Amino acid sequence: SSLSTTSSGAGSTLRVVVISDTHGLHDELTARVPACDILIHCGDICVEDRGLTAPDGGAGAIERVRNVGKWLHGLPCQYVVLVGGNHDRILADLGAYQVRAILEDAFGGDEKERRVFYLKDETVEVLGVRIHGTPMSMKNSAASENCAFQPAFGAGLEDPTLAQAVERLPQIPVDIFVTHGPVEGALDAPTRGSAAIASHIRSQRPALTVCGHQHLSYGLAADAVSGQCFANASVCDGYFAAIHPPIVVDMSMDYLARQRIAVNTPISKVDQELGVDAITHNGCGEREAMQVRTTTASDPDALLSGPQGVSLTQGGEHAPHGCVDRYRALRGYQLTLDGPSQIVRS
Repeated sequence: SSLSTTSSGAGSTLRVVVISDTHGLHDELTARVPACDILIHCGDICVEDRGLTAPDGGAGAIERVRNVGKWLHGLPCQYVVLVGGNHDRILADLGAYQVRAILEDAFGGDEKERRVFYLKDETVEVLGVRIHGTPMSMKNSAASENCAFQPAFGAGLEDPTLAQAVERLPQIPVDIFVTHGPVEGALDAPTRGSAAIASHIRSQRPALTVCGHQHLSYGLAADAVSGQCFANASVCDGYFAAIHPPIVVDMSMDYLARQRIAVNTPISKVDQELGVDAITHNGCGEREAMQVRTTTASDPDALLSGPQGVSLTQGGEHAPHGCVDRYRALRGYQLTLDGPSQIVRS
C-alpha cells in the first residue's frame, strides 16, 4: 500500500541519512547526525522488548517508543522514515496505526504537514523519492527470543510472516528499499539474509537498499552486475556499543530519474554490458565511467572500482563483511549518487 506523498523538483540533490539498530542508545548518536532532507531508521530501536506482555502491560515500552519519537523530532532532518526490527516487539504488538499515532504525537501532532512515516510493508513518496519499508529480517538462531516481524528459523515461503512480506513487496519501481534485515549475500554476515527479498531487489533494481540487523556487516556494498548500492547502517557493534556513524547518501533527483528509466532495461543487457569476466575484486567492470572515489587522510585522490555514478568519501579504511557472489564491499560510509545511468538502454 502507499501512504501520503510530498514532492521535490528535478535537478535537486537530497541528503539521506541512514541509521539502524540504535537499541536504546539513540541519545549517544545525536551529535553525529548531520542535517538532512530524509532520515531513515531501519529498526531495532529497543534492546530487550516483551511488548504488551511485559509485567507493566507494555507501558514502559510505549514510553520508550515515545522517547525515540521525540528524539527523532529533535534531529536536523525534514522527514523521518522508520521501520521496525526484530527487537521491537512493542511495535508489532501495537500495530502500525497506534505506532503512527505515538510518533506523530511526539512530532507535535498539530503540524499541517506529516513529517514522520512508519512503514510496515508499505510505500511512501517523500520529496519525490519513492521509499518502500519492511520490518522483516531473518532469525540468527532458533533460540533467539527477539523475533518480532521474523519468520521461523530456516522457514521458507510457507511461513506466513515471510509470505506476507513478499506479497506486499512493491510492484512498481522504488528508489530506496528499506528493510530491517539485509538481503541474501549483501552485508548479511554472519548468517544469510532473505533470498526472497534479494530476488525482488534484483528484479526491481532500486538505486539504494538500506538495512541493519547484522551489526558485524556495517558499511556499503554494490551489486557488480546492476550497480545497485547497499548500506548496512547498524549503529551498534557486536557488543551493542553505539560506535558506527550514520551513513550519508547525497542523491541526485536526475540520477533517480535515469535509474527509473533503466529499470525497464532487461537485466541481460546489464550482464552483456559489464560481463562477469570484467568484474574486479572491488566490484565493477573496467570502464572509465565506473569508478568509486574514496577520500582518506593518506591518499585523498585514491580510486576504487565501483558502480558508475557513485562516489565515496570518508572512512576509507573500512571494508564491511558479508558480501558474496555478485555483491562487492565498498570502503567508506558516505555515498554520492549522481552521473549517468549505469544501465545500457535497449
